Amino acid sequence: MPLQSAHVFASHIGHTGKTTLCFQMSCYYARQHPDTRVLVMDLAEEGDLTKRLLGGVDAASGKVADIFG
Repeated sequence: MPLQSAHVFASHIGHTGKTTLCFQMSCYYARQHPDTRVLVMDLAEEGDLTKRLLGGVDAASGKVADIFG
């Protein structure tokens, strides 16, 4: 499948809304295009975006343990 679009949310300043904006836009795009796969790459050390996509901080720890052991 060819790449249809790519978006980068980056800033050298913390707490500017990068994670929130990326989460909201990726969810919105996935809902608008249900037949298209959406890849989200979280390169932050904390993995906040990954935790949000897995259902929140509490749910993420259990799911990560189930997936990776």
